[in-house]
Amino acid sequence: TKVISNNKISEIGVSSPGIRTGKDAIFIRDWQEVSINNIGLDANNYEDIKKETPLYYPVTRGGEYRKWFGNLFDIIKIGNDAKKIKEICHDHRLRENNLYFKEGVTWTMISSSNVSFRLVPKGVLFGNGGPCLYIPDVIPYIAFLNTNITQKILDIYNPTLNYTKSDIDNLPQVNISDEHKE
Repeated sequence: TKVISNNKISEIGVSSPGIRTGKDAIFIRDWQEVSINNIGLDANNYEDIKKETPLYYPVTRGGEYRKWFGNLFDIIKIGNDAKKIKEICHDHRLRENNLYFKEGVTWTMISSSNVSFRLVPKGVLFGNGGPCLYIPDVIPYIAFLNTNITQKILDIYNPTLNYTKSDIDNLPQVNISDEHKE
């Protein structure tokens, strides 16, 4: 059985460029800047941000080259149904709320080095600088995405410092059968 398929990842997964506030200086904070009582750490879906409290939730934003896990330093003020973002920023993008707080894979969209892929655990939103891929079998896909093969393919697709949603969507699927998991 072939390990790499002729089919694209976009045929079995969904990727999204992430939430754009329009004014990150107002709405994005480091974890330590906000009381832990005002940070939602157990959110499951879009309905959770409709509540007045908590106001802040974890969010991906890219970051330095780091494989597997990490770069989860930021929180976004999006509680109360993103009321403040909607009031202040007319160019905001609150994309794909059906994907909010789902487990996925993130990468840094603009990088001065190779791309690296990381697990996004349940309960984390996806920001503009840290887009996400939502796909079955997240862990084996992170392993594949962090290989030199993936880097070479991405270098062919887009020989710049940007790793876009469409570049990731066009990567090949991997045959993750029980035979290959051992």
